Amino acid sequence: MADVLVRLDRITFHHAAEIVLDAVSWEIQMGQKIGLVGPNGAGKSTLLRIINGELQPGDGTIVRHQTRIGYLPQEPIFPEGATIWEVVLGANETLQAIEARMRSLEIRMGLPEVYGDAAAFERTLAAHTREQEASERLGGYRYEARCRQALQDVGFKDMDRIEKPIFERERMGLQLDGGRGSAKVLEITDLDKVYDDTPVLLGLDLLIWRGERVGLIGQNGTGKSVLLRCILGQETPTSGTITIGPSIRVAYYAQQHETLDPDRTLIEEIWEARSMSEHAAVNFLRRFLFPYQRTRDRVRTLSGGERSRLQLAKLMLTDANLLLLDEPTNNLDLPSCEVLEEALDDFEGTILVISHDRYFLNRTVTRIVELEEGALTEYADYSSHLKEKLLRTGAARLSGKRSLWHRKIPTVNLSCCC
Repeated sequence: MADVLVRLDRITFHHAAEIVLDAVSWEIQMGQKIGLVGPNGAGKSTLLRIINGELQPGDGTIVRHQTRIGYLPQEPIFPEGATIWEVVLGANETLQAIEARMRSLEIRMGLPEVYGDAAAFERTLAAHTREQEASERLGGYRYEARCRQALQDVGFKDMDRIEKPIFERERMGLQLDGGRGSAKVLEITDLDKVYDDTPVLLGLDLLIWRGERVGLIGQNGTGKSVLLRCILGQETPTSGTITIGPSIRVAYYAQQHETLDPDRTLIEEIWEARSMSEHAAVNFLRRFLFPYQRTRDRVRTLSGGERSRLQLAKLMLTDANLLLLDEPTNNLDLPSCEVLEEALDDFEGTILVISHDRYFLNRTVTRIVELEEGALTEYADYSSHLKEKLLRTGAARLSGKRSLWHRKIPTVNLSCCC
């Protein structure tokens, strides 16, 4: 059995009259990597703070077996005005306390009543020696070098001032408003697409009406993105027809951010979507969480999440009423995903979206179509799709087992030999 680092035995914790933890027992063993999950307010942070010794349980016991604990809180609070160097130096509180006592003893040795009294001076010097030895045991002589190296390893330079922490993250200002458009938005009939004698789409039919939110799913490589490019006219079908209704304006969100030019600045990308002053473009980009100094950077310098936000910004400027979205949540953080979902909820137009994000699909779309072996199969929603797929898979496995079982039955000759 692995060594136990921390053992909790029937831990109880109350916040005012509310029970946060109720007789919780748990062991953390050497070498384990544990994910602690649960809804907001369930007591996860409280449990970590109890393990770290910041909070004391109302009842129960906690045993830590010669364990040094490092704790990263959800919302770290730093001294206002402190430098990064000061904060990192303070990370080892034990060593900092020793260093503070050494400085105090050094000041004391300089006082007339101490250096003028041999016995008092010897006592103070002995205490300083003990503290110095304790500091050396903890690596104090190389602690500053370790702090300097740690800051360099994570990208800090000469060891910059800490920004005031943001506890309520700013959210994107995404709003999609393109009007409703024609009643029949998109009609695809008997569509084929073949690459070098390899069929990708085979006799595909799809009809989408105004206001529908359709989720397009399927395994990677089945042709989902090919279908969107055919709708956009970026690829020519081998046969069949694609009809987009009158008064329908189409906008496209590309999974690999192909709609962005890596050599343009962010402002130039906004100008590509709509003419406006530089001041207006900067203010618009700030709605999508780009700080002023970032708006003149090249697109190639952006992270995946930043490129996704920039694509959404351009999408907002199109006034489209048919959105073709290819994996729009892939690079977005959770708050930005929530903003996108809310904006799509309020959108009056029509949506065709490719996604593997089950939560996003259940939250956003009104029906599901699955592309498999070149053809589409329709489902009411993603949960219905999963249920039917599981039933089909189970039936196929059961059929296979029955076939195997029948093959294993030996043939017996019952003819009489009388």
